[in-house]
Amino acid sequence: MTAQEIERFRRIEEIFDAALAHPAGPQRDAFFNDRERTDSGLLDEVRTMLEDLEQVRSVQASRPEPFPQFGAWQATRLLGKGGMGTVYLAERADGAFQMLAAVKVVPLALASPDIEERFRRERQFLAGFDHPKVARLIDGGITPLGLPYLVMEFVDGMTIDQYCNTGGLDTRARIGLMRQVLEALAYVHERRVMHRDLKPSNILVAGDGNVKLLDFGTARLIDASGDNAITKTGVFAFTPEYASPEQMTGKPLAFSSDIYSAGVLLGRLLNIRPPYAITPKASGLDSDLCAILTKALRKNPAERYQSATEMDADLGRYLEGKNVLARDPARWKPRALVAAAVLALGATGVGRLLHHPSPPQGPVSLAVLFNSASGNQADQYFANALAQEVSSELARWKKLRVEAQPVLAGVPKQPRDIRATGIKLNVSHLLDASVERVGDHVRIVASLERAADGARLWTNTYQRPTADLGAIEVDLEAGIASALGMAPRAPLHVPPELARDHLLKARFESDQMTPAANALAQRDFRQALEIDPNYAAAYQGLASAIWNRNIWAGERPVMAERRECEKLYQKAIQVDPDFLPARVSLGLFAMQYDWDWKRAEREFQTVLAAGPNVGAEDKISLLYLILGRRAESDEHMRRAQDLDSTTSLMTANFEQSFYLEGRLAEAREECRKLAARNPAAPQWQIELNFLDASLGQWEPAIQNLRKLSKQRPAAQLTLAQAEAAAGHSAEALRIVRPLEQSFEKGKFLAYNFAAVYAAMGDESNAVKWLQRSMDEREMPAFYIHVDPVFAKMQDRPAFHELKKQMNLDW
Repeated sequence: MTAQEIERFRRIEEIFDAALAHPAGPQRDAFFNDRERTDSGLLDEVRTMLEDLEQVRSVQASRPEPFPQFGAWQATRLLGKGGMGTVYLAERADGAFQMLAAVKVVPLALASPDIEERFRRERQFLAGFDHPKVARLIDGGITPLGLPYLVMEFVDGMTIDQYCNTGGLDTRARIGLMRQVLEALAYVHERRVMHRDLKPSNILVAGDGNVKLLDFGTARLIDASGDNAITKTGVFAFTPEYASPEQMTGKPLAFSSDIYSAGVLLGRLLNIRPPYAITPKASGLDSDLCAILTKALRKNPAERYQSATEMDADLGRYLEGKNVLARDPARWKPRALVAAAVLALGATGVGRLLHHPSPPQGPVSLAVLFNSASGNQADQYFANALAQEVSSELARWKKLRVEAQPVLAGVPKQPRDIRATGIKLNVSHLLDASVERVGDHVRIVASLERAADGARLWTNTYQRPTADLGAIEVDLEAGIASALGMAPRAPLHVPPELARDHLLKARFESDQMTPAANALAQRDFRQALEIDPNYAAAYQGLASAIWNRNIWAGERPVMAERRECEKLYQKAIQVDPDFLPARVSLGLFAMQYDWDWKRAEREFQTVLAAGPNVGAEDKISLLYLILGRRAESDEHMRRAQDLDSTTSLMTANFEQSFYLEGRLAEAREECRKLAARNPAAPQWQIELNFLDASLGQWEPAIQNLRKLSKQRPAAQLTLAQAEAAAGHSAEALRIVRPLEQSFEKGKFLAYNFAAVYAAMGDESNAVKWLQRSMDEREMPAFYIHVDPVFAKMQDRPAFHELKKQMNLDW
């Protein structure tokens, strides 16, 4: 790249940044008019970048859907979704009076006469409830679509576990809240109703500290004979983590099932995850409190507390320092008041080691499963990027194999079957976390679970300013090490919060695969490095963004940019010698620019020797494919898919490998995923139609490519190749000849001209353009020995000469 070309690129970037400062419309039009005299040759490119940016933003931020109306109640906000319904915040719409309420409506998929009968009964018995700690029924009805709904008292509060952790409540205060729950439960039990789904999200605490018991959507009416008139529906939702053994196995239930759930809830409030090892030594609680939990959680219902009132009374005795009934009477001993003995729990969460650490039996493999608590896209990308960082840090342990990174397709969110998930992912342990950002704070609920028996080995809740994220990661890493019996490592470099935030944004932007998003990613990576010059991940991210810029723009690589990438990869290793992604990139550099296949293999194998690495698996798979080692290539690609089958970049790599292997249908499926995931990136629509043409669907593919080529010049060469492959050589030549004149402007790859001429059977021109592609060090050039379009040319002398230049004449 000449100095003039470098200056031109920088000028475009400068104009693009300046244009962003002006809102779209008259102000931005005036900005472009002012620049017309001095920068007219650059403005079209800037306008294209801005159009792509708007497409990216439209994908990122979907329009809010209008909320429905339920009778006289207009929904204004979604409060939550569950197995048996959706809950909205609503306000009175007819002006009769002002009031907020919570409207619960059954999902359309469950609507049926049986469900309508169930809601009718629920409405009837809830109308008779009158207790300050039970949410009251206000209204109810059926929507025009036949969906039953209930209008309930709206409680402006926090879930009981959030209230405990946010307020930093100690053990006495948490037990006090639990006693309120038991008071409400005793009231509904007296009215022959079981709750069946007792859990934190169904218990809110208002600002005055009073509890409200919610959601009787799975409640069961019990008559004097124990018979049930509602079970005919066969549809009852519950939460497995809080369900009793008999509920999980579908056995007949009594009120003691709710007592078991109350025991699980109490354990959760005390940061214990029953039913595992509730002993003073394992839990950190004193013996009487452990005895209460143990009695509530007995597997045999007859051995539990027989009523909520009985459990509430025992907790009262505990707080008063009296003997509790849960203890064996023969072992009762006087005890002092517990005020000084209770366990204080901090507002930021207390990590719990639920089992004594011991060296794990056999190899330790870990799946990292992070999900957004809110479910929105911005929070999910934050959770994904955080999972990447945590996975990268944990993988530094030689004895720990981190198998899965960050988003795992096919793995359901909580609650999940730990053992089944472990088998599915082929791991011995799961690091599970929900991530939530509220303003400038972050809340992370993390746990380490053993797949063999579902035991929760460690758990912690972090609720701190986002600026403390680095410290949270260090603490989380230390907790995992302790739980697995591993020696803690020396603290690593922790970047400032603002630098980390720029990095997370840049990673999300990079995954959009458009020139506009790429420009934004480069800017954010550079800002991260301005804040923290020792941030290895930011050097790596910036280099990757620069490397991909021309790929997403459909242009030739620029040598000066590639050399800048090499320096950035080396800088990442300089500030962090153990930073493996940079070594993967240096291996790719050895492939593309030096055609040094042995050095590339050494780089990739060095990374893999440290443990599974998706980037190294993917790149060594490509290397072996190029070298003709097909079986080894397929094995490494399978491993890469096991590690990461969801991110756009990896899906693009799989699509490319499938095509080069001649597995066109599989390549098309990967391309379809990319087109659906990245609608603002036109190259996947272009590639999808090319693959359709390759599969013999010539006419529809050509028609679509003609339409695409009117807006996207990059589609013209693909159209020419499809026309040539369909036997329309004259039409292909008519398209390609004028485009050759644009090659010098960097708009097209020489490799693509070679592909068109090869499809036409013009081997002389194909070889000429392949030589130019190699001279320019275009990335596809090293595919010449395996690309199906050149299959008929492989034995030609001129083609052998090309392969010899690249050390590929095998």
